[in-house]
Amino acid sequence: MAEPSTVAEANPSSGGKVKNWLKTAIGTLAGLFSGAVLMYLTPLLDRVVKPAKPVANFGYQADGLTVTFHNRSSGGSAGWWDFGDGSPLEPVTPQQEILTHTYARPGEYTVRLTLRNLIGEEHERTVVVRLEPPRIDPPSIAAFDIVPVSPGSYAPATFRIVSKVQNAQLYIWDLGDGRPLEISADKDGGQERLVTFERPGAYVVRLAAVNGTQAAVKSDIVQVNVPPVGTVTAVLSVTDEATRVETITVAEKFTAAFPVSSRETVHRIDKQLPARPGFEITDVGVKLSGGVGQRLQGRKEMVIDPAAVGARGVRELRLQLASDRRSVRLTGELVREGGKGSALPTLSLPVELVQQRRTPASRAGVPVTATLSVPGSAVLTMPPLPSDWTEPRRQARLELREGDRVVWQESQLTRGALLTLQNKRCIVSATAAGSQVRVDLVELPPGLIPTAN
Repeated sequence: MAEPSTVAEANPSSGGKVKNWLKTAIGTLAGLFSGAVLMYLTPLLDRVVKPAKPVANFGYQADGLTVTFHNRSSGGSAGWWDFGDGSPLEPVTPQQEILTHTYARPGEYTVRLTLRNLIGEEHERTVVVRLEPPRIDPPSIAAFDIVPVSPGSYAPATFRIVSKVQNAQLYIWDLGDGRPLEISADKDGGQERLVTFERPGAYVVRLAAVNGTQAAVKSDIVQVNVPPVGTVTAVLSVTDEATRVETITVAEKFTAAFPVSSRETVHRIDKQLPARPGFEITDVGVKLSGGVGQRLQGRKEMVIDPAAVGARGVRELRLQLASDRRSVRLTGELVREGGKGSALPTLSLPVELVQQRRTPASRAGVPVTATLSVPGSAVLTMPPLPSDWTEPRRQARLELREGDRVVWQESQLTRGALLTLQNKRCIVSATAAGSQVRVDLVELPPGLIPTAN
């Protein structure tokens, strides 16, 4: 009889044990394998897929109340600027390296730059910006001279006051004869003027130049004498109308940045800067590398070499002045160079806009006096015009006085008028030559009958 097979006699439950053991072994191996894969794959994913952590960083330069911020950050895809003065938050453009902000007043401001990457990681940097009040130079009066217009300084006497003033916002005049103080913000109000004193006496004339809370004062004494017996006073009153031309130079800046979301390789630049209300742009200046300047100088447009202004990734820059001179336009192109991850080009172009405003101007009659004998002559100088007046239209009126009594007057300069002065028959003539008027009193020979005054 055959012996039973060893395999056949094995316990049927042993097959299940083997299967369980195999499952456990395979599971263990799979766990070990997946752990090894994750151990080596995770750093790889961090390097390849996960974006870099954002690092917010910036510096700044202050020019008065205008601050230029230099963005030196990395790793951020979005964010915002908080300038610390209550103004709205400004979004961050990662490729915009330069940003300007103007504060309303001096003080300390905490500026915060916050960045965030694509998976929400944030980083911020805060800097305290200290803005000092602008330095105000003290005013000075380098010269203060008072010169009589005609010899003798006889009442009514006119004096020319010539001063040289620097760093002044206001001019305050005290003429010392009971007139109200004169306050002027016009720069020509403190440089040269004519003043007439009606009565004999000594007068202290003061000029105060004011800048902020600081002031400089100069004074001098003028002596007005009693006119000699037998003289008359010629009084020339000049009324002026003209066009005042106010010229200012304003620093501005054209800025442009290649859009981060753009897939194009070229971005068109088309920017405009307006003139101030009421002004026209007469010239535009661009500062080039090495301190050299380029200006329109009467042209309507000019081409700018990007390399000359330190611009990279920029081409075909052109400035154009509008036909109405109310704005200036900058056109050109920003060109993406390199691959998708390369830095995007930006442009920051400082310019100077020379602007003018033309407005009507007028001035009431300014009297100029001179004393002359009968017969005799005198030269009167017309009041100087302000330096910013053009196209003047001057109307002169001449009169002759004996004491306080007007004995003759004419609304226009005359070449020959008959009158009687101090029982003498005379012809009066007034002739203009440039800024001066010569007055002549010529006594008539006996026998001629003058007209009535």
